[in-house]
Amino acid sequence: MMKKLIPLLLMPLAVTLAQPGLGFGARHKAWDKDLDLTKEQQEKITDLRTDFQKEAIDMRADMQKLRLELQEQMRTDKPNRKAIEATVDKITAQQNAIMKARVNTHLGVREVLTPEQREKFDARPMKQGFGRERGLRPGRGFRRW
Repeated sequence: MMKKLIPLLLMPLAVTLAQPGLGFGARHKAWDKDLDLTKEQQEKITDLRTDFQKEAIDMRADMQKLRLELQEQMRTDKPNRKAIEATVDKITAQQNAIMKARVNTHLGVREVLTPEQREKFDARPMKQGFGRERGLRPGRGFRRW
């Protein structure tokens, strides 16, 4: 029974991902139209995005490891406050590095654009800018350890 149920549960996901304009990179394909990018600009922007994504994957993985380390430190019978604070500092440094990499990539994209394209690019809401939109989200406070 369960073997028959799993494909039925996964079907809506597959249908959704198969829709045109949805999924990874769909937002960036709209750039081609909106900004009237040349083939050379498209290639440069794709290279910038790919380089950022590779770098960000490693940085996020390192940050996740640090978060696990922090959880372990917090769960001990006698937490070492200095060690915990040092781990928190490492996590915030990693967040800072990710943000700087995102900003540098964004600036790199702007350098590829003409002044007219840059004006359109800058007029977009941030979530339509470059890279993943992050920041504060409603209802997301401190997590419980």
